[in-house]
Amino acid sequence: MPDRRIPYLLGLIALAIAGALLTRAKPVGTRSSTLSQPDLFMRGAVREDLTRVANRLFGLSFRTIVTQPESLSRATMLPGAPPTPVPADVDSVLRRHGFTHTGIKPSDSVAIFVSIRGRTAYRYTYSTRPLGPPYTGPSTLSQEDFFQWAELQRIARVGLDTSEYTRARTVFEPTIVYPYLQRVLGDSQLSVIASKRSPAEITPAEKRAVLTALNEQRLSRSRLIEHPGITYDARDPFGLGLGSRRVTRLFWGVPLLDTLLKAGAIQWAPDHRHLRIQEGLSAANERRVEWLHVGVMTFLYGNLFEKGDPGYDLDLGGGWYFRRD
Repeated sequence: MPDRRIPYLLGLIALAIAGALLTRAKPVGTRSSTLSQPDLFMRGAVREDLTRVANRLFGLSFRTIVTQPESLSRATMLPGAPPTPVPADVDSVLRRHGFTHTGIKPSDSVAIFVSIRGRTAYRYTYSTRPLGPPYTGPSTLSQEDFFQWAELQRIARVGLDTSEYTRARTVFEPTIVYPYLQRVLGDSQLSVIASKRSPAEITPAEKRAVLTALNEQRLSRSRLIEHPGITYDARDPFGLGLGSRRVTRLFWGVPLLDTLLKAGAIQWAPDHRHLRIQEGLSAANERRVEWLHVGVMTFLYGNLFEKGDPGYDLDLGGGWYFRRD
C-alpha cells in the first residue's frame, strides 16, 4: 500500500513532521555520534553552520529537503514555487552534520532538522520566536498546510469505493473522510470538485469551505477519535487503526494518545478497542485532543495536508530546541 510518509516525511506545515518516523535512514555525515547528545552537538561551528543554513532557507521556497547517502537531495517546494535544486552549500552542511530530513516554514521562521537512527528521531528545531511546550500552541489549519489539492479531487472521485483495487492506489481513508465531507460540503459540491480537469481549477471559495470543514473536525467536539472505524491496541507496535490503515507507534500522535489515556482525557470504550473523550475536558487537555485529531487527520486525508507540533524536550538557547521521538 502506498505510504506518503516516505516522500513527505517532514512535511512541515506550520511546524512539523507529522509522521516522519515511519521511515528509517542510514547515517549521513560525520557527526552523527553526538546527535543524541544535544549539549555536545549544538556547539561552536555546528551551531553557526546550522543557524546560517536555517536563516538562508527562510529566504528560499523549500518546504522539505530529504538527504540520503549516495543520492541527490530531494526537495518539495512551497505552493506556487517552481522546482529548485538544493543549494550545494546547504546540502553539504546537512550531510556533514548527519541530518536526513529538513522541514521549513518560512512564514513562521521555523526550521526542523531531523536525523533518524533506527527507531529514534532526533529533532533540532530553530525558531526566531520562542516556542511553547508540546501541544500547547494553536492547532488551527491554514491554507499553508494544504499542499496537494489533487488529493481532494481523488477523495471526491473515489467516494465510498472500498474495493481492493482502490485501496491499493489511495493513501487516504475513504470510509471515514468521504462521509464527513459529504455531510458538511454536500454531494453537489463534491461532484463539482470531482469534475474539474485539474486541482488548479479548485476555487478559493471551495478551498475555504474545505478548510472550514477540517478545522471543525479537528476540534474536540467533533469527537473524531470516537469514530467506529478508529481503534487502538496499546500492545501492538501498529496498534492505531484508522479504517483499513495501521499506524506505527513511531508516529507522534500515538505517544500523545497514550498520554491522554493516562490522564483520563481519552478513555476506553467497553470493548477496550474503541475510544471515548472525557466529558468536561480541561483547557490543556482539550488542546491536546485537538492536536491528536490533527495527527489522525494527516493520515486520514492522505496527501491533502500536513501539520505537526514542533514541541521540544530541551531549550538549547539561541533559538534552538531539541526533541527525541
